[in-house]
Amino acid sequence: MLQRIVLAALLLAVSHRVNAIDCTVAHDETEGADDSPAILAAFTECRKDGHIFFEQKNYTAYTPVSLTNLGA
Repeated sequence: MLQRIVLAALLLAVSHRVNAIDCTVAHDETEGADDSPAILAAFTECRKDGHIFFEQKNYTAYTPVSLTNLGA
């Protein structure tokens, strides 16, 4: 019985992961560039069941980014 529960949980986790979207926020290497549009684009694209990744770089966000209502 326990094996069936564990197997069902694993299958659910795998099926959920297949439908997820991975987004990496693009970083603009140009001096003084604003990364806000790329941040918002990644959050918008991956807003439902997605995973958002940032590179190990210094991002610059000059323009305010609103991340409300992204779960809809």
